[in-house]
Amino acid sequence: MLTTTPTPLRITSTERGAMNRKQITDLDLRLLRVMSALLETGGVSRAAETLNVTPSAISHSLSILRGRMGDQLFVRDSSGFRPTPRALAMQPRLQRALVDLRAVLTEEAEFDPRTSEQQFSLAAMDCIMERLPAVIGSIRSIAPNVRMNLLGIGSSLSERLASGEVDLALGYGFTESCLELERETMRVAAGSSRFICVLRPGHAALRAGVFDLERYLGLAHVSVRLSSRTRSMVNDSLEALGKERRVILTVSDARSAIRCVANSDLVATVPESLASDAVAAGEVVAIAPPFDLPTIDLYLWWHARLHNDPPHIWWRNMVLTHLPAALGCNVRH
Repeated sequence: MLTTTPTPLRITSTERGAMNRKQITDLDLRLLRVMSALLETGGVSRAAETLNVTPSAISHSLSILRGRMGDQLFVRDSSGFRPTPRALAMQPRLQRALVDLRAVLTEEAEFDPRTSEQQFSLAAMDCIMERLPAVIGSIRSIAPNVRMNLLGIGSSLSERLASGEVDLALGYGFTESCLELERETMRVAAGSSRFICVLRPGHAALRAGVFDLERYLGLAHVSVRLSSRTRSMVNDSLEALGKERRVILTVSDARSAIRCVANSDLVATVPESLASDAVAAGEVVAIAPPFDLPTIDLYLWWHARLHNDPPHIWWRNMVLTHLPAALGCNVRH
């Protein structure tokens, strides 16, 4: 009968390295913690107490470790439960690795606004952007070296938030339906504003003494409509009463409506925060609407991936602290 001598299985250094990498990958954190506890306590029962598990769970993990490592790791003799030379050799490096891993999982990235040169961006509606210069000085007094990029909200806001082009976006709640924000977008109410009616000084409706719903509906109105996807909160409130105003001009932003009112006999119903400058300058006169309207919320939006980032948290707090008040909103936070 023909016999052959088996050819020895040769494992190359590359294959051995691949096997070791697989073993390391397969060893999960739980098993490494068990190994460390056994080395520190010198016994199954004490290791179980340290990790707040049962002794049988420790024994099971040790069995897995022995199979993975190809070594007994711990043996019992007349003196007790002793680590093998392989286990002892692992101890210092294993302890360092666990300490480093805990540091990676628990330490927070440091951010010091006094020395940071990081760039932050904020996208906002044009009517909000006009108020930003008033708060730049306040932010620079806290963080003199940070760079700020102020942008229009524009289109594709979700993609710009996700890509990091825009850190934060600030706008009124009635714009949200046309921004098409994704589920990953987070938001917080930063402030609120009420609606007011604005007319030019000397308007006949102001001389009548009573500004009731009938007089309001009898006037010619400027309506603000941001896009075909946004609904008018004013029209919705009137519809609930079974009423309709006479709109003869529609514009895309409240500031344009206010300018039109200042130079005509039209009336506009707009957020008080957006009309405060024109009222203070005497360009228009403010009067309370003669029917109930909801308040208008100011929102701050950002992508979820930056929610716990320390620099981003600082930037959010700066915007929330300084901008709503500068916009004349009632602060919500």
